[in-house]
Amino acid sequence: MAVLSPRTPRFPLLDSVRAIAALSVLVFHASFWSNITLTGSWAAPFLSRLDVGVAIFFVLSGFLLYRPFVRSHLNGTPAPRAVAYGWRRALRILPAYWLALTVIAIVIPKPDTFEAGHAVVYYGFGQIYGDLVFGGISQAWTLCVEVTFYALLPLWALAMRRLPGTVRSELWGLAALAGVGIAWTLVAVLGASDPDHANTSRMLVWLPAYLDHFALGMALAVLTVAEPPRELAAIGRRPWAAWLVAGAAFVVVSVGIGLSPENRLDAPMSAAQALGRHWLYALVAVGVLLPAVVGPQREGAVRGVLGGRWLLYLGVISYGIYLWHNNAMEKVAGEIGRDGTWGDFLVYLAVGFFVAVLAATLSWRLLEKPLLRLKRLVPDRAQPVRDPESHAPVEPAAVR
Repeated sequence: MAVLSPRTPRFPLLDSVRAIAALSVLVFHASFWSNITLTGSWAAPFLSRLDVGVAIFFVLSGFLLYRPFVRSHLNGTPAPRAVAYGWRRALRILPAYWLALTVIAIVIPKPDTFEAGHAVVYYGFGQIYGDLVFGGISQAWTLCVEVTFYALLPLWALAMRRLPGTVRSELWGLAALAGVGIAWTLVAVLGASDPDHANTSRMLVWLPAYLDHFALGMALAVLTVAEPPRELAAIGRRPWAAWLVAGAAFVVVSVGIGLSPENRLDAPMSAAQALGRHWLYALVAVGVLLPAVVGPQREGAVRGVLGGRWLLYLGVISYGIYLWHNNAMEKVAGEIGRDGTWGDFLVYLAVGFFVAVLAATLSWRLLEKPLLRLKRLVPDRAQPVRDPESHAPVEPAAVR
C-alpha cells in the first residue's frame, strides 16, 4: 500500500475509484471494438457490463461536488461562491476536452467536427440533444450529462438552503430529486417506441435519467459531513462487505437478468431489463465507492488495493484516460479489423491503454495541472484552493 502523506485530503483514495471507473470503461470499449462479446464466450456478459464505470463517475461526482455545499448548509456557514465553483469546473473540464476533441478530429480524421453547426454542438457539450450524440468523442455524451449536473448543482444547493439545515431535510430533498430521476427513467423505458429496445430512448442520455445516481452520491456527502449512522460506520469497518455487495450486483446484472451479452444499441432490451441494469449499476457504484469515503482510510485489504501507487496515479490522470482511449481503438479498428478473437481484444486493450495513459499524462502535466493553478484567480473563502495533484489545501503564501 502506498504511504499516504499527512498532506493528503480526508478522502485520499478517491483517485483510485476514478481509476477503476476509467479502466472499466476502457476494457468495455476494448471488448466492443474487438467484437469479443459476439463470440459467446463465458466472459462476454461480464466484459459487456463494464460500462458500469459511468455510474461510478456519476455517483462520485454527486459526492464530491455536493459536499462543500451541504457542509456549509449543515454548519450554517457561507455557501461556496457559484462563480468560483463554475470557474473551477471550467478549468477542470474544458481545456482537456477541447484539446482531445481537436486532436482526435484531425488524427482519425473527423472533419465534420469543425463544421460550423457541429463545432458549436461538440465544443459546447450539446451533442446529446440532437443527432450527433455519439459523434466526436463518442463517450463524451456522459460529459454532457455531467456538465448539465454541474449547472444544476448550485441551484439545487440554493433551494435547499431555504429548508432547515438538518440531515433529515437534506435527505428528504435528495429522495425527491432521486424520485424525479426514477420517474423520468420509467417514462422513458415504458414509453419507448420499440418495447424490445427500451434502452434506445433519447431521454436516457439526458441528465434527469441519472438524477438518482447523482442523488446517491449527494446523500453519501450528507452522511459523511454529519455523524455517519451506525450502519454506515459498520460498513466503514468492513470495506470488503461493500465490495462484496458491488461484486454480487455486478454478477447479477451481467448474467442474472437476461441481458444480451453484446451490450449494443441494436441488442434487445426490455423495459424491466433496462430498469434492472440502471439500478444494479447504481448499487455497484455505491459499493465500490463506500470504502473510500467511510471508515479508516489506511485499514483493510480493500483499501490496500485502493492505496496502490499506480492505481492512485491512474486516478489522477483518469479524465485524460477517459477522453483518449476509445478513439485510439477506433483508429486501430481500421488497421487490424474486428475478428472477435482474444488476440484482437488484447491488441485493442494494449493500444487503448498505452495511448490513453501517454496522452493523459502529457495532458495532465502540460495542460491540466498548470491551468488548475489558476483556480486562485477566483478565490472562494468557503472552498480552499487545493494542490491539483495531492488535493491538499495550499497555504495562502504558496498561491501568490
